[in-house]
Amino acid sequence: MTEVNVKKEIANNISRISSEGADYVDARYYLDDSSETLLLYDGDLEANDTTVESGIGVRVLWEGAWGFSATSDPSGIDACFAKAAANARTASRLVNVPLSMGAGEAVKGSYASPVEVDPFSVSLQDKLAFLTRLDNDLKEDFILKRMVFVNFQKKKIHFQNSDGSEINKDLASVFGTIMVMALDSDGEMQRRSMSLYSTGDGTAGWKMMSDPELFAGHAARVRSELAELIKAEPLEYGRRSVILLPGQGHLQVHETIGHPLELDRILGYELSYAGGSFVDLDSFGKLRYGSDKLSVSSYGSIANSPAHSGSMMMEPLSVIISLLTGVSWSTPLHQEQW
Repeated sequence: MTEVNVKKEIANNISRISSEGADYVDARYYLDDSSETLLLYDGDLEANDTTVESGIGVRVLWEGAWGFSATSDPSGIDACFAKAAANARTASRLVNVPLSMGAGEAVKGSYASPVEVDPFSVSLQDKLAFLTRLDNDLKEDFILKRMVFVNFQKKKIHFQNSDGSEINKDLASVFGTIMVMALDSDGEMQRRSMSLYSTGDGTAGWKMMSDPELFAGHAARVRSELAELIKAEPLEYGRRSVILLPGQGHLQVHETIGHPLELDRILGYELSYAGGSFVDLDSFGKLRYGSDKLSVSSYGSIANSPAHSGSMMMEPLSVIISLLTGVSWSTPLHQEQW
């Protein structure tokens, strides 16, 4: 079935399920969901994995309850929508707090990551030669273990919903890590690493990987830091100020603020999977996360972030603001106001 025909089938099914009584319907058609992973461990190729997937995921909201279904078979689109609707109808009999998406405006548009060099177009030979050069740069007599890791992802997604939205996205992400390990004077294994980071200038694909400032030129620094670490004297007991590098700060915000504010955790939907949250519905407007010096925003439009999709969909941040500050906002703040 052609791409055009699949999109027509999706639209027809959204219309059909909506006419049968669904509160809301949407579908994500992954035309391409590809990933490539390469791993050198002590100079040896330990992983060379490539996955290519495609399929359709459907969500149906029926009388306040969600139903889901997915298929990788283009000929099974009708059945996929029917199963999602049936799951939602079944779940609606058990719901104590019905959910509502509310009325949404139709959004039509497209976005493509500004890739300058597609990593998937670079030959395996060239990629391995690049990784080998990095591994050689990490070598030193005191270093016991070396690791060079890269991962490339690309996704081509078509989205439709019952509000009339149609959005096409061509997304690309690159990830890379170098790591070295050695024993300190106590025989404990220590390590230093560096992961590819962004200047905020956009997802440039392979160019980011080969950029010395972003990734390719940090081997000497990582070696040097490890050499200092394994010779460092232990700190005497006492009160100290701790400087957290950005990576630790990212993790802290992700775990302490990000996950607890996920609505499915707040409502207890993930108790049997990933746990609940110390935030509950009574926390809105009352719970205070930190002092006035804490500033947090939910912002998905920072270039090169893996969550960046070119969207400026005016997602309201009033819920997060209320939870963090204890202040209820009558007018939601939107992304461009931050």
